[in-house]
Amino acid sequence: MKPRFRRNDGWPTVRLPDGLQFVAVIAEIVIVVIFLLGLLGGLVDREVEISYIVTGDEPTANLYVETPNGSEEHERQPLPFKVTYKFQKDEFVKISAGNFMADKPGTITCTIVADGKVVHQASSTGENVRASCGGRAGSGKPVPGATIPQLTTPAHP
Repeated sequence: MKPRFRRNDGWPTVRLPDGLQFVAVIAEIVIVVIFLLGLLGGLVDREVEISYIVTGDEPTANLYVETPNGSEEHERQPLPFKVTYKFQKDEFVKISAGNFMADKPGTITCTIVADGKVVHQASSTGENVRASCGGRAGSGKPVPGATIPQLTTPAHP
């Protein structure tokens, strides 16, 4: 019997020896796995939208904010305060707020919202107090019962 070197559609057919067929199949599987891992890597190394929110019963607060490009400090930042950044998954996120200029007890609250869900919230009440929130972008679980604070300016005497 003479081997066939052409398929019915006119394309040439190459028959590999049995050992090389096995190697070719393994190579195809490896290529598919690498492709799928690349797709999954795109999902894992994604951006996370992080919003920092600070509210309180004083008109201003001192803030420390971790950003994608480093950190920032804001003195006497008007409240309520909100800023949103895009972080890579697992980057460090943090906001710290203090009412150190108040001459009376007050409450200050910080909130971190990741992709629309509250993942960290802390409050502190008293004179010269600080509230801090932090973690890793995209790794926090939603805080049960926590809501995104209203951003209305309270009346200050």
